[in-house]
Formats: sequence, C-alpha cells, structure tokens
Amino acid sequence: MENPSVDNVSDMHELVETLSRTLEVPVELTTQSLLGLARSAYFDTSFDDPDSAIMNPQRRVGATSENPASLEPIRIPQVKEIGLPTAWVVPLVAYDDSIRYLWLLDVNERLKQGDIDYAKTVGTAIVRTLGAVPDANETFLLGQSDNFPMLVTGSMQNRQNLLEELVADQSLRHDDAFFALAVAVHGEDNRASPQQRDWELNALIRRVRDQYPAERTIVGKSEGSYVILHAPFANEDKTARAEELSVVLRDGLYRAFESSGTVRWIVGVSGTICSFRSAGDAIRQALGATHIGSRLGWASRTVYWDRLGHFRTLSALPENVLESDLVSEPLRRFLTDDVHRELVDTLTSFLDNNGSVKAVAAELYLHRASVYHRVRRIEQLLHVDLANGTDRLELHLSVMAWRLLQSANEGSG
Repeated sequence: MENPSVDNVSDMHELVETLSRTLEVPVELTTQSLLGLARSAYFDTSFDDPDSAIMNPQRRVGATSENPASLEPIRIPQVKEIGLPTAWVVPLVAYDDSIRYLWLLDVNERLKQGDIDYAKTVGTAIVRTLGAVPDANETFLLGQSDNFPMLVTGSMQNRQNLLEELVADQSLRHDDAFFALAVAVHGEDNRASPQQRDWELNALIRRVRDQYPAERTIVGKSEGSYVILHAPFANEDKTARAEELSVVLRDGLYRAFESSGTVRWIVGVSGTICSFRSAGDAIRQALGATHIGSRLGWASRTVYWDRLGHFRTLSALPENVLESDLVSEPLRRFLTDDVHRELVDTLTSFLDNNGSVKAVAAELYLHRASVYHRVRRIEQLLHVDLANGTDRLELHLSVMAWRLLQSANEGSG
C-alpha cells in the first residue's frame, strides 16, 4: 500500500479522496451529528447493487449511537437483505475536541486492521491541523483567483467583459458552448453557525468545480448565492453533463441540510448556450430559475430554465400587472373558495398536463369519468371551453399568475 504524504493533504476533501484511492474503498467524513463534510468519488461497481455503494450514515447511525464517546473503530457487518455492505466507522478527534467520523465502505471485505489503523492515523493528523472554521468574511476554498462575484451581481455587459478577460488570459477555454448552475440558500440553520454553513457551501461548490478541468469551470459567489459556469468539450453531451453537475449539487445540499427544517435551497440550471457572445445568458437563466423557484415557494429541488415555460415570462411582470390584468375576479373567487378545492386541483393538473384526461386521472387517482365530470363543472363555473386551445392557454396563464401572487404573499407574510 502506497502511503501518501500527510503534508500533501490540505483539506477534508483531499483527505477522503486520498484514503479512498489508497484503500480502494468509498470514504466519507461526517460530524458527530452525521452532517456530511466530505465524500469520495470512488465507487466499487463489483457489488451486487452499485447504488448501495453510496455511503449513507443516516441509515446506519443506530450502530454507533449506543456508545458515541468510544474512540475505537467500529465494524458494522453486512446486511445483504437490504443491500448494505460491511462498513467501518473510525472516530477522529478534531482540533476543537469534537468527534468526526470516517466511514469506510468495505464492499469486498478487503480491509485489514492495519488499513483501519492507517486511516485513523492519517485522518486524525488532518482533522487536528485543519484549524477552526474561517471567519465569515473570508472566502474559504474559493480564493480571489477563483471566485468572481460579478458573475452573480454584475450586469450582462459586465459579465461578458469578465468572460472575455478570462478567455484572453487563458483562464477560461471553451468550444462555443456553455451552461450554468446557480445555488440559492435561504433560512437559518439551527445546527450550525452562519460561518459553518458558509464553509460547508464553499466546500461543496469547490468539490463540484474540482471534478472538471479548471480552465473549463469558473465560480461566482455573492451573499449566499453561487454560480457555476461550465464550458463542456465539443464532443460532450451537454444536457447529460448539466444533469450530472446538478445531481452532485443536489446530493450535497440534501446531505448538508436534510436534518434542518428551516433551510431552503434551490438549484437553478440553464439551457445550453451555443455562442460565446451570449455566454452570460446561461448565468442569467440559472439565476432566473432560482428566482422563479423561490417566488413559487419551491424548496429543496432543482429548477430547469428550459422547463419553466410561461413562468419565465410571467415572473418578469410586476405583481400589480399580474393581479389586475391576468387574474379576473371570477377566477379569484373560484381559486380561493374551499368548496372548489377538488376542482382547483383538477384544473391545475388538467392545464399542467396539456388537457390530457388520462394524465389527470393517473395523477389524482381518479376514474376518467370523474375527471370529465369535473372538467364540465369547471367550464360551467368559469364560462370557458377547455377543449378550445385559446381558452385553455389564457386560463393557464391566469392560474400561473395566481400561483406567483400567492407565493409572493406567503413570502411577505
């Protein structure tokens, strides 16, 4: 086994990646409350179910909760019936005397006691030298050389000027194709200080960025919002790469905030922009997706700009215009009357599914005859013909406008 130099392991992410490569098993590091800090990218597909090779401490916490103060490594036997292979939990004492847990997923039961001792020695050396969480004013893991706040806060022209400068000094290379992802996090985390949360988010963003060539990915951060602009290679499937990045972000955010009921996050994904002159549009779309998702009250989900449809246009209109021009008084009474709650659900599903009775029946667990009956009742109450494309489009826009107004009112309340 090749022993890496501890001096070369500069942070927790590098720690788990180094141990994973050396021991050839997936590795994860968590806090004592099982808050994920770092996770390796190594997966052993020789196991019967590759998906089960993803570390999930939450499903195994019972094995260590009986004696949380113990500093001895704990072996958790394989539970084949539910697809969980053998795991080792290695407690580490951090710089502040708190406990960190290394999770080693021993898929093929190849780890020996010497491997566990080695992981404990290296892990302890690293977590004890990392120091305290940086001050909130510091940009941990995203230094001035790789953090561009203007991507988040700048105008379209300022963003484009910045991109041209980066291309000119070869800090950014591209093949005339770009997409962007934006992350917005709202609410307070009762489990961690703002500094700790900022540190965790920076670590997550760096982890995503470091999976791809540095000259193909740039990051911007400002006041809790992040933007990642990526320039895929010419022969890559752009849609698949954007989905891959969004999954990594979503997974990291779930793991960071899954036990906090007060933190809300949204990942916005742009479409693919096939022109360097319009690269800033990718950032605008990603930020716009998070903005629309926030206005609609969505939380803990990914919002794709290309799938927002008319919401993209409506969200740009002032609320007074939405209320006065798009939401009529009869429609307002219909949508707010509790007596019509089932009809409102049916109407929303009917419009969202392009008038497909079959899709509505499946979504609401109704017989098709019941859907047809409700549709006729809606037509009578609102004096519309839902078989008419124009009537259906106008009504759909009005219902979308109402949803935007409702989410805005709930947010202000």
